[in-house]
Amino acid sequence: MQFMRDPRNVMLCVEQCGDAATMSTLGKCREIDPKFQRTILVRTKLDEYYTDLTWLAECAV
Repeated sequence: MQFMRDPRNVMLCVEQCGDAATMSTLGKCREIDPKFQRTILVRTKLDEYYTDLTWLAECAV
């Protein structure tokens, strides 16, 4: 936690999308950085949570 409290550091929070059990990581980041000014959130496994991601591929073109 000492590393997270240092305001010179950026926190990278990686969580599975749609899994409420893993949201404790984001909660810890929120305790330290309530405005998320130095937190980067990465959501993984979007394909498991959203059934149709074809629109995302079309936007990338």
